[in-house]
Amino acid sequence: MYGEYTCLDCGKTFDDPKRWEERHGLDSPPYEDFSGCPYCGGAYTRTILCDACGEPIVGDYVKIQTTGDCYCDECFMMKSLGEDDS
Repeated sequence: MYGEYTCLDCGKTFDDPKRWEERHGLDSPPYEDFSGCPYCGGAYTRTILCDACGEPIVGDYVKIQTTGDCYCDECFMMKSLGEDDS
């Protein structure tokens, strides 16, 4: 089972982002609240699973407008009109 979120930096999936508070040396609020990947502290987004292979998408992907299906860059091949079908 994959986590609800995917890290944009390390590609790992997780359910709960790490949260921390930066006080900047102050004794009272306002403080800055941050969240990030619990593994590397990087930015994250909701996990999207590839509709072909079921793996989390961590790079480029194609979304079919009529069905909403998403395919990772391993499960589709970009072609130009007139290219050989092989």
